[in-house]
Amino acid sequence: MDLSCPPRRPSHLKAGIAIFVVLVAAVIVRIEFGTRVKEPKNTEELSRPCLDRADKECERAIAVHVKRLDVFFAASKTRTRAFADAATGWGSKRRLIQDRLPFTRNDRHQAFLRERFEELIFSPAQLKSAVEGVVEDYLADVRAIESKMLIDLRAGSAAWAPDNALIQLNDNRLQTSFDAAIAESVAATGKQLKADLGKKAVVGIADQVLKQAAIRLGVRAGILEAGAVSGSVSFGIGMAVGVIVDQMVAMIWDWVSDPQESLATTINDQLDEMNRLLVDGSADVNGLRTQLQELARTRAKARRTAAIRMLRP
Repeated sequence: MDLSCPPRRPSHLKAGIAIFVVLVAAVIVRIEFGTRVKEPKNTEELSRPCLDRADKECERAIAVHVKRLDVFFAASKTRTRAFADAATGWGSKRRLIQDRLPFTRNDRHQAFLRERFEELIFSPAQLKSAVEGVVEDYLADVRAIESKMLIDLRAGSAAWAPDNALIQLNDNRLQTSFDAAIAESVAATGKQLKADLGKKAVVGIADQVLKQAAIRLGVRAGILEAGAVSGSVSFGIGMAVGVIVDQMVAMIWDWVSDPQESLATTINDQLDEMNRLLVDGSADVNGLRTQLQELARTRAKARRTAAIRMLRP
């Protein structure tokens, strides 16, 4: 019987196994760390994805909301034929003749046309309400986007900065803290109206857009001199309707051919121009889209400053 010891494994085999184990461990560590999300180094880096997403959503929302004015004017154009019938009827022409008689009033026909226009198409109050509604709904959308952004920032803080006080705030306190921080940021910019989301911003933007569009329409129609500006907001809103009414008198004198279709087409063209001016403005007039874009940019800067301030320990 052979009682000799079993042969030993060569030393180079042991070394090879050890090297193999080390390499496998290194690959595992590399894979693990390679797939791990890089942790933000500071509050600005932490907040950037949430803030960038909020900025893009606020910009996209502008196009959605200004389309509401297109809907408003499209609905108004379905009623222009009814107005044309009233404007070319005997009641309208009778008032036009009466206004031309000596020693009598000369405003009956104008008043008649304005009343029928406001009754059948839209009134200055309805136009003002439509523009304000676009601004108000957009600002409400911005508030909703910011509320979601705050929740995302709080969740990010829990992952990367567990000691941050932001994590301890419930939704109401989180919103209150943000409102205070952004109010301070807005005040620092000196552009409070252009970054505010309150009623003053709604009225201010709507009034400015309506007045500028009305004056531009008046200049093009020859009713106003270039550069003429009224301090009255109601003037601007009324002018937006009055410009259209003032251009109808010549057509109503057409007794032979039936001018209803031609008058309705002319009014539709004027409504289209008013729609374009209100939404997109012109070379020298800022429309609603531009006004909201400016507000979005100013608000984004204040939002970024406020968020970073809240995230700092």
